[in-house]
Amino acid sequence: MTTDEAFAILGLRPGASVEEVRQAWHDVAGRTHPDAGGSAEEFQRAREAYYLVRSITPRTPRGACLTCFGSGRRRVRSGFSTVNLSCAACGGSGKVQP
Repeated sequence: MTTDEAFAILGLRPGASVEEVRQAWHDVAGRTHPDAGGSAEEFQRAREAYYLVRSITPRTPRGACLTCFGSGRRRVRSGFSTVNLSCAACGGSGKVQP
């Protein structure tokens, strides 16, 4: 299975966040699980796709600020526009402050 097929099975775009991958997996698993009326083959294929996508999805490094997820910047919505600001929780360093 290629990564493009895996993203298509889960209904995701490449570069999806960890939370989007998790939510897509729960949606697909709920539809394809044999106990919910799906077939075992579909569920197994969806499960393989989830494990493949999860293995290549970047995660937040240990010790990173959980407000900005280690980037040092955070996105703030202001009306209809989005503004990138320095993270106040970590001071823009991207690391957890003691």
